[in-house]
Amino acid sequence: MRRTETLKKNNKMKTKILVFLALIGITVIISSFSFLSTSCSPGNAMEPPTDYPKYLSDWKRVDSLEKRRLPKSALKIVDEIYIKAKAEENYPQFIKASLYKLKLQSDFKEDFMEMAISDLNDEIAQSESPVKQILYSIQAELYWRYYQSNRYKFMERTVGGDINSDDIKTWDLKHLLDVVIKNYLASLENPDDLKRTHLKDYDAILDTSKHSKEYRPTIYDF
Repeated sequence: MRRTETLKKNNKMKTKILVFLALIGITVIISSFSFLSTSCSPGNAMEPPTDYPKYLSDWKRVDSLEKRRLPKSALKIVDEIYIKAKAEENYPQFIKASLYKLKLQSDFKEDFMEMAISDLNDEIAQSESPVKQILYSIQAELYWRYYQSNRYKFMERTVGGDINSDDIKTWDLKHLLDVVIKNYLASLENPDDLKRTHLKDYDAILDTSKHSKEYRPTIYDF
């Protein structure tokens, strides 16, 4: 009995250490990114903003259905926006629709986060820069939120057990944190593409303060 309790305490201690180390790692990544964005000048000129269609009438329908608490009906409209935006290479609206799908699915679907992670992995595999890097960043955030929602499971799970890389439910904390950091690092790849992309292009998915784009005008700076 004492040996079992000792093992449980050791596992919990290891888990806490892993979380602490992961937070340090993520902080270092973000700090390095911030340093690079302020100390390096773009290798290529920033492209002017693109006048992407905003699908305002479609989003008004989504908003109306949300207010009436009809997430399934709203999701059908969002799926239409998603398909249209992807076909028209309207990247800001495509990403906005992807985020809304996650938001709406959370209202009525079980295991919605696992499904969202799987779908997003498929989109990352098909996407190109700079959309790929944005999706990597979103994916890292999803993984971290999954951990926060299932922290008690990871605290009880033994590190080093059988892991299926395609099934997040089998992951231990170390594997999850490795994937989070890997996705954050991937979101910083191809910096020249990010430096050429005007942040204004992605107003549809950003909540920015006044004059913020004067100091951080590109996706790379953001």
